Amino acid sequence: MEFRLASDQDIETVLKHPEIWGRVSSDTTVPADEWAINRFGLYLGGYVDDDVVAVMVFHEIADKVGQCHIHTLPEVRKQYASQFAEGALEWYWTYFDHDSLIAEIPTLYPDVIGFTKKFGFKEVGVGRTQFLKSGQLYDKVVLKLERVA
Repeated sequence: MEFRLASDQDIETVLKHPEIWGRVSSDTTVPADEWAINRFGLYLGGYVDDDVVAVMVFHEIADKVGQCHIHTLPEVRKQYASQFAEGALEWYWTYFDHDSLIAEIPTLYPDVIGFTKKFGFKEVGVGRTQFLKSGQLYDKVVLKLERVA
């Protein structure tokens, strides 16, 4: 797998995939065809045979603290999600001097919470009623990964 900064087209290919959009969008999100990329961080792409299979967004939320969001195309998720996550995290620690990395995941998605924990993320808190989906408010689990010295 090759890692490089993702193009706008590759970001849209992944994030606007109907299954991914259906999970990341909330009741307050604009429809996928109206969504525009917000370059609030870096979008790292994972590529196989020059085709994008995943993107991870990294952005700073506090001094020395980053946040990440991972998205892997469903048709290749079982094959590439773990490999992409491991490589993306290695890339992050190489290019950022942050001490920790945060992920916030709605409790609606226990599969994503479990996947994130496989890479060493630990639960450190809960953001109450922060994600509105299908008329219901969900908490977000806050997970943290510390830089290994």
